[in-house]
Amino acid sequence: MATMEDLYKGQHILITGSTGFVGKVLVEKILRSLPGVEKLYLLIRPKKDVHPFDRLQKELFDSKVMDRVKEKYGAEGFKSMCKNKIVAVEGSLTEDNLGMTESTYSMLVKNCTMILHLAATIDFNEKLNMSTRLNVLGSMQVLALARKCHQRGNFDSFVHMSTCYVNYRLNGDQPVDEMLYPLGFDAEVMTKNILNYEEDDLVKDTPAILKKYGFPNTYTLTKSMSEHLLNSYRGSVPLTIVRPAIIGSALQEPFPGWVDTLSASGALFLTAGFGIVQEVHANPNCLADIIPVDYVVKGTLLAGAKVARETRQDAVANPEGRVAPAVERPFGSAALPLTAGNLQKAEIQIPGVQAIDVETRSTSTAVSMTDRTQRPMQVYQFCTSGSDNPVTWGMVVRFVRAYWEVNPPKKQVKPCKVVLVRNRAEYESRFHLKRTVPAALFYAQSRLPFPTARPEAVKNADRLKKATERAYMLVNQFRDFTNFSWSYMSTRNSSLLEGLGAAEEADWNMDLHDISWHKYLKSYCYGLMHYVIKEEGHELPDDYAVSGARQFARSHL
Repeated sequence: MATMEDLYKGQHILITGSTGFVGKVLVEKILRSLPGVEKLYLLIRPKKDVHPFDRLQKELFDSKVMDRVKEKYGAEGFKSMCKNKIVAVEGSLTEDNLGMTESTYSMLVKNCTMILHLAATIDFNEKLNMSTRLNVLGSMQVLALARKCHQRGNFDSFVHMSTCYVNYRLNGDQPVDEMLYPLGFDAEVMTKNILNYEEDDLVKDTPAILKKYGFPNTYTLTKSMSEHLLNSYRGSVPLTIVRPAIIGSALQEPFPGWVDTLSASGALFLTAGFGIVQEVHANPNCLADIIPVDYVVKGTLLAGAKVARETRQDAVANPEGRVAPAVERPFGSAALPLTAGNLQKAEIQIPGVQAIDVETRSTSTAVSMTDRTQRPMQVYQFCTSGSDNPVTWGMVVRFVRAYWEVNPPKKQVKPCKVVLVRNRAEYESRFHLKRTVPAALFYAQSRLPFPTARPEAVKNADRLKKATERAYMLVNQFRDFTNFSWSYMSTRNSSLLEGLGAAEEADWNMDLHDISWHKYLKSYCYGLMHYVIKEEGHELPDDYAVSGARQFARSHL
């Protein structure tokens, strides 16, 4: 059976989101572990007076994420490889033909053999129309390119990165499988109506729309819509969806603890370490579905290889290369326009599909991911909640607090004493009495006439006010994920390693028992200080790499 090296040899891969946290680790892994890849086309948003390759140089090639690649090939070898293998493609997800010139788009249609689509707006508070343009229409634009490549022939796979939380409504003990669940509305109709909405009205009505359909933010809603529309319109394009949960720092690759962003849980951990966040509205018994970024990257590349293998097998079985046509669907005139007045009037129903009961978060009917002209679309979930090595928020806080107690930041505002508060009313009263009121009084005092209003006091009051607001905003953003549990299943992931030899299995290992949570979370905090804050003096735990899985493996060598 073909190995990873075989399946990626000669590939011409378009990657969106290559300068993001996950994208950087993905490109690094390809350059280091898959040298047979022929070309990497990296989609880069245009910036005034900045050449796309120069932007890649600054944000990707000069990043510490590439240190192991430079060590493997040498400085000159790395420079030569970037020049010969990597093509900076200027474009935008929000424009027709991805904002590319006609010649660039035609070049990709002619040459691209695989697409890894990572780009998205992950801002929970993004306006709904902008989130729809980026996450829904942007993904459809990438699918349109994939379809043209597939019609040309020799196109192996299109991997779309989503999130486990597209199924936010299915929290509880019931397993959430690797499949499409019904939305309770028509994603196409919803998309069109959102884009038709007057902007000020949409901003006002967005909370009602999210509440009605059971989503905590515009990110999870639009990622869910994009999954359903990609499935509906893919035709015979070999599409695979990968869903990470909460992406954390690297477990091992490129370096233990590597992280260069303050999104997701990292922002909470760091602000807790600085003493800015002291209370978090969270249930300590709920699962914290954190997954290391290197597991997400390995799983994404393995999924790309698996669908490539199946696509090639199909080509042998179907030498005529018949391609299913693109799906054309009517607008659906029976659906009510999405306006504030109609939100409560009727549910938008998909014929033959049972809507989810948002209040009970129950469903009994799955969305078909294939028809007689298509290979089934595969979904893979990269997560820990459905495994036998989960971690709770109570454990997370305990391990994170233990690191900061021993390794406090040099500019720590207060000692790390972060606690979890289950009751929302109790959290609100504690936070405002202990944080908001003192910060407001200090701010008001600093504005009094001299000698009270010293420049230093004004500066410190401004900092405290901003830090307090930041702490409250962070907790508000994440309370939807810290007060419920999900059981996301990842049973298909074992199939991704099929056909690999022993050496490749070691390089592409995704054993969740390699995560020793107390060591991993301390390494996460180390990474935040070392790679994000760039403060010296922080070290990894001495026995960081010795997980339970590795100890067991050594016992019977």
